Amino acid sequence: MWKRSLVYVFLASAALCYAQDDAEELKEAEAEYKERVAKQDFEADPKAHRSLASWCKRNYPEKYDFHQTAYNTFLFEEFEFTMTEPYPLAQLVQLQEKAEKLELPEKYAHYTELWGEAQFKEFSKKLRAGDVTMQKQLLNWCVTQSVAHIESAQDLAKSILEAEPDFAQANVVLGNIQIDGKWSTMDEAFAGFDLKNPNDRVKLHEKFAAARQTEKPSYPSNPLKDAEKHKDVYLMKTKASGGKAKYLIGLSGYSKSRPTALVISLHGGGSGGESFAMEQAHLVCSEFVKTPLKGGNIVLAPVARQHVLHSWGTRSNVEDLFDALEETAQNFNIDRKRIFITGQSMGGGGTALYYQLFPEVAAGYCARAGYYWPCHDTDLIGKGIMVIQGEKDEAFRNNTRDAFVAQVEKLKGDLEHIRLPDVDHFISDELVMKHLQPYFKDRVNDIEPDFRVWRAAARALIK
Repeated sequence: MWKRSLVYVFLASAALCYAQDDAEELKEAEAEYKERVAKQDFEADPKAHRSLASWCKRNYPEKYDFHQTAYNTFLFEEFEFTMTEPYPLAQLVQLQEKAEKLELPEKYAHYTELWGEAQFKEFSKKLRAGDVTMQKQLLNWCVTQSVAHIESAQDLAKSILEAEPDFAQANVVLGNIQIDGKWSTMDEAFAGFDLKNPNDRVKLHEKFAAARQTEKPSYPSNPLKDAEKHKDVYLMKTKASGGKAKYLIGLSGYSKSRPTALVISLHGGGSGGESFAMEQAHLVCSEFVKTPLKGGNIVLAPVARQHVLHSWGTRSNVEDLFDALEETAQNFNIDRKRIFITGQSMGGGGTALYYQLFPEVAAGYCARAGYYWPCHDTDLIGKGIMVIQGEKDEAFRNNTRDAFVAQVEKLKGDLEHIRLPDVDHFISDELVMKHLQPYFKDRVNDIEPDFRVWRAAARALIK
C-alpha cells in the first residue's frame, strides 16, 4: 500500500511540474506571438495571416483558428468580389460551396438564407391561392433543405396553421410543442410555472417527457463520421455557434438500438485559454472511455470558450453546454433517466453549482477536488451528490467544501461525502473511479429531464 501511495505522490508531483513547464512554454510562445503580430500590417497584407496561422499551429494553438479564419475570409471575399449582385441562384450555390470549403459557417449560413429566400420566391410563384396541400409541400422542402428558419418559411408555417392549427410540421417549424394533446408556444407551455423552483420544473419535465412519447426519433448509424478524432475521443463543434463552440464526445458500449447513460464531464484548469481548456476536457472525457459505467456510456465534455476561474457559472459557457447537449440528444440514443454530472477542480465546483441550481436533472452528481462558490438556499428535493475531496488540498478549497457540505445537509440533500486523508488536490483516476463507479452504478432518475426546460431554468438562474 505504501508503495502505491508513493506512486500517487510521484504522479501528482510530476503533473504539477508538467503544468509549470507548460505554463512557462505558453508564456514564451505568447511573447513571441505578440512580437510577430507587431511586425505585421494585416490590413495592408491580409495574406500575412496565412504564415502566422502556420506558426501558431506549431507553437501557439490558442490563436491558430483566429488567423486561419482571417486568411480564409480574405480568400472568400476575393471570390465574392467576382460575383455580381443581386446574385442569381447559380452564384448563390457557388458562394455556399466556397464558404463550406473554407470553413466559414457564418458566411455559409448567410448565403444559404439568401439562396433559400430566392428559391422560395421562385417556387411560391407556382402556389395557388388557398391551396394548403401545395403550401405543405413547399414547407416540407424548406425543412429538408435546412432553410425552415428563413422569414418566408416562418410566414408560410403561420399561414398553414390558420387553415389547419394541428398540422405538426408547421408547429415544429415555429418551435411549438404539443402538451396534453394541444399545440402551444414555449411561453404558453411555461406559463404558470416558476422556472426557479425545482418542484415546478419537475412538473414541466414530466409534461415535456409525455409530449416526447409521440415523437419517433431516428439516430444516425455513424454519428461521428465527420468528426475529428483526438486519440480516444472525438472533437465536435456546435452548429448553433457557427462552429466556434467545441465539445468532446467519447463512447463506450454504445448502440443506437438502446438508450445509453450520458456522463457530462466538466473540465478543470481555471483560466488558461482555449488550447489548455481543450487539453483538460480531453482528460476528463477519456477517463469514462477507459473506465466506463456499467452498461456503457456516452461522455460529453464541453470546452470552455470563456476559460475563466469560474467557467461553469458563466452564461456563455452554459449556453454552449446546452447547444452541445441538444446536438448530442439528436445524434445519440440517450437514457435520460441516467444522466450524470461530474468534474474535478473547477469542474468539481461547476458540478456542485449545477446540483444546487438544477438538482432534478441528473440521476447523480459527483464533485471532486472543487472550489465551491457561495451556496444557493434552494430546495434540493432529496436529490443526491457525492463529494470527493483530499484533506491535504489547499485550505481555501476545503473551507468552501465544508460550507457546501453543511448547506447540503441543512437542505436535506442526499449527500455522500468521501474524505481522503492523505490526498491533496491531485486525485488519481483510479481513486476517483473506486468511489464514483459504485455510486453511479444503479442510480436512476425518477424523471426524464427535458433540455428545453433545463435551458430555460439556466437562463432564469444564471445571469
